[in-house]
Amino acid sequence: MMMRIRTLNKDFKSSMREHALSDEELKQAADEMKAKQKKTFIAYVIGIIIVAVLMVAAYIWEQVNSATPVELSVAVLTIAVFIVAGYFVSVGIFKIQFNGELKKDYPHLYDECKL
Repeated sequence: MMMRIRTLNKDFKSSMREHALSDEELKQAADEMKAKQKKTFIAYVIGIIIVAVLMVAAYIWEQVNSATPVELSVAVLTIAVFIVAGYFVSVGIFKIQFNGELKKDYPHLYDECKL
């Protein structure tokens, strides 16, 4: 399974920069993006739960096979880094890009439309 990096569409970004979108169009697009972000976040959380279950299973397995605390710490730290990176790639970049463009180009709608 390959994770797709979610970024703001270039054409949509250009439309925002050129103020080609009416306030209503932007509000509608923001509502659609919020719904998509929510679904993406839920999928991310489900993935994290699966990883957590696998971590617990690996921990129990390693305890049975007497792994050292250093090995377990490295494994937990590695998984934590992947969790943070996964959030940033699946949800964070898109949110930062949209909110940044919104604040710069449509500041009067920022509070209402931010993700």
